[in-house]
Amino acid sequence: MKKIFILLFLFSFSKVFSQAQDSAQKFSLDLKGQIKFGKQNLDSTTVYVYDDTTSTIVTQITSDVKGWVAFAIPLKRFFVVKFTKPGYVTKIITIDTHVPKTSKGNYFFGFSIDLFEEIPELDVSVLKHPIAKIFFNTFTKKFDYDYNYTAKINERVKEMYRKYFLLKKEGKGIQAKVSQPDTAATPIAPRIPDTLVADTSRMMVADTAEKYHFSKIIFSVQVLAVTQPASKNGKLFRQFKNVKDYKDKSDNLYKYYIGEFSNYEDAKKMLDSIRPQIPKADAFIIVFKDGKRIPAREAIEFRK
Repeated sequence: MKKIFILLFLFSFSKVFSQAQDSAQKFSLDLKGQIKFGKQNLDSTTVYVYDDTTSTIVTQITSDVKGWVAFAIPLKRFFVVKFTKPGYVTKIITIDTHVPKTSKGNYFFGFSIDLFEEIPELDVSVLKHPIAKIFFNTFTKKFDYDYNYTAKINERVKEMYRKYFLLKKEGKGIQAKVSQPDTAATPIAPRIPDTLVADTSRMMVADTAEKYHFSKIIFSVQVLAVTQPASKNGKLFRQFKNVKDYKDKSDNLYKYYIGEFSNYEDAKKMLDSIRPQIPKADAFIIVFKDGKRIPAREAIEFRK
């Protein structure tokens, strides 16, 4: 009798677990984006979507005559997406589709990605890393970019583009005869345009050459500053998700912050929401420019 009960319990548990899995899998993240080379739409570009845990291809799509692709991926998983076309350099993004257990329904994320020509003399090893990482922002309840990662990787990408333009001026590249805008006089500093950050339905992986003359400003909320590293099992990490940190060389303190926003108002909303949980002296808005902390007064123009 006891054996039968155990078997029934295991069967019931397995059924419930299976139902939970099915529930998680029935919703998806729907993506639509356009692939370009400068102002030229890139048709016949192949997009491979890999399961990050098994490296198997989940889906494969080819862009249409205007460079558009659309696909859906299930929630609660990790993915690697590669954009590739013969004669052009492959680019990669990663997507973490994990959402809170209480979330139900589908999500949408729009993007645009710019490929460029293969030039044998150009070192593109930086592009073995993702140019962007996408994840679910628990505060805005939308899919968003890891802006700090983008700022850091772009420090290396902009140097690659600088060399790319020099080689183009020398007449290198398969599209050398195609007229391209003169970017030689434009300082190269990659960014994701602020005008696109607020609306995930218009989000872009904005790494095109034309957009590289801007800087990226990120607003976050600092919640702790201590002389020794905080425990990952401590109260802070239990209170908040996606806590990030850095060591401030100016005062030799370990500082912890949450949230990454393109504008001051969203950061202020988060600050107001956590006021009851954090001492006033410990919680305030901090600003990063291209991944580096700057005084808030220098970013006052971005508060509008």
